[in-house]
Amino acid sequence: MSTDRRVRRTQKLLRQALISLALEKGYRAVTIQEVTERADVGYRTFFRHYGGLDALLQDVAQNVLDELGGRLALYQPVSDVDALTEKGAALFAYIRRHAPLFRVLLLDDSAPFVLSPVIAETRHQVENTLSILQGGRFPIPLVANHLVTATFGLMRWYLENDLPETPQRMGEIFAELIVQPTWQAVGNLPPAS
Repeated sequence: MSTDRRVRRTQKLLRQALISLALEKGYRAVTIQEVTERADVGYRTFFRHYGGLDALLQDVAQNVLDELGGRLALYQPVSDVDALTEKGAALFAYIRRHAPLFRVLLLDDSAPFVLSPVIAETRHQVENTLSILQGGRFPIPLVANHLVTATFGLMRWYLENDLPETPQRMGEIFAELIVQPTWQAVGNLPPAS
């Protein structure tokens, strides 16, 4: 049990060190030596956990995806705009709490190799969720792609503009600009009143 706790602690320290260094100097300028020094972890210990910095950043992204996936079912077809707004508000509250991490994952131009599989996995999950929409006007992969890319675009905008709105307001924007119009287009929501 204590070994698992130590492993989790070491991985957390390495993740935090990577994110702080990437924010300071850009992901591609960071070295393993700098990460281990910042985390106060031995250089050789790093390689017991990760094969390199790319593997560490991929672990960071996977942890985010797992946590968000466990907390939110963002794209469930529902007619309750308040429920969509609350889901969106929860997403943007999470982004606000973890803004440094999301700045690296979404805004650092040297990290798309990490974001691309996350987007693809999210798109796949949304396609599975939308499989209940048989015989819709639009192909399910197209709808899933639209929802995911629009959401990631809104997340980028939020970060690029230094979190200009509250999470609640961003939830409203998410629901009213992205999800609700999409459900209306595919025939799963009544028109907004």
